[in-house]
Order: sequence, then structure tokens, then C-alpha cells
Amino acid sequence: GFASVFRGLGVSEVVFGGQTMNPSAQEILDAARRAHARTVIVLPNNGNVVLTAKQASAVAADTLGGDRRILVVGSRTVPQGIGAMMAMTFGADPEAIVSAMTGALTSVRTVEVTRAIRDVSINEIDVRVGDVLGLVDDEVVAAGTEIDEVAARSLELAGARTAELVTIYRGADVSGSDASRFSEAVQTRFPNLAVESMTGGQPHYDFIISVE
Repeated sequence: GFASVFRGLGVSEVVFGGQTMNPSAQEILDAARRAHARTVIVLPNNGNVVLTAKQASAVAADTLGGDRRILVVGSRTVPQGIGAMMAMTFGADPEAIVSAMTGALTSVRTVEVTRAIRDVSINEIDVRVGDVLGLVDDEVVAAGTEIDEVAARSLELAGARTAELVTIYRGADVSGSDASRFSEAVQTRFPNLAVESMTGGQPHYDFIISVE
């Protein structure tokens, strides 16, 4: 899943979290200690974790000792974190690395497809329990009963018509065949795009989609 993707890009430590079990500052500090590096760059990959990562950064010298420090790249979604890693140059000056990684965040939009667990009205969209929800950069933008239609509306709002690449990460509860069918539907709707499909393994979200 996503942990393997990040390790493949050169990440040395992964702290597992999610929408309902965000890591603590102490867990981030413990991971930084295990990294055995003078400077550790942290990718929160969740808007709820950015402040926690900055709290860990603020106490890094006192907690880790010596001249060790934590620098934070403010990734708010997993696709942003992957995009940031793609922009990383190993061995460069840490501040230059963080600057390049931070700059890469703006080139990635994130679409998430999930299911509503209660009746609610969000952003003037009426949602019923069990509906498919589409989010763009953490904002609910579409809801309905058909996953292809909700995803297509969300991708439109994420700029898919003028993008070059979408990478679709399937969730833990989505079969390979369903993921293939979904990817084909996206490709049919957006023939301008290169469409890649990977296993994300995330709970709660059928698909997390990177738009670049």
C-alpha cells in the first residue's frame, strides 16, 4: 500500500495514522529518532497532522539532543506527500530540499471517494447515508449513488480536463477487478489523461486519486 510507495521513494520511517487515529507529536519524535539523521524531513500527509508535526519540530533539539532537527513539509494529503517525494534531491542542502518539496505541493490536487455514514448537508450538497461522496482537497464537492459519476464530477472540479496524469489508489475494501473497471471508466471519461492504478490499501476511502 501507501507505506510501500513511500519506502520505494526513499522514506525511512512511516508513522501510521488516518482520519480517526492521527499520530501524536511523540510518535513523530520517536520515528525521527529511529531515522538516525541530523535533519529529518516530515511529511504529515494529513491536514490534521500538520500542526502536530510542527509541534514535534519545535521541541526536536531538546528531545532528540545535539543539533538534530525536524523540518516539516506541509503536505495535507497522501498524494501531495508522494508529489513532494518525487521532487526530492537526495544529498542536497536540507533547506533547498524542503523548498523544492513544498513547491511541488501546489502541482497536485487530491480527489477522495468515500461513503457517507450519516445524513447531512455539506456545502449545499444533500447527502444520505450510504451515498458516494467525492472530495477535492478535503472539501466535499459531489454526492450520489453512482461511484463513476461522483468521481467524474470530482475529477472535473480538480482540473482533470487540463491535467496530464491521474494515479488511482484503491482502498482496502476494493477488489482488483473493481479497481480496473473504475480506472477504465476514468480513462473513457478523460481521454486526455494518462491513468495509472495502484494499491493504496487505505481504510474508509474506496479511492484516493492524485491529479497532476
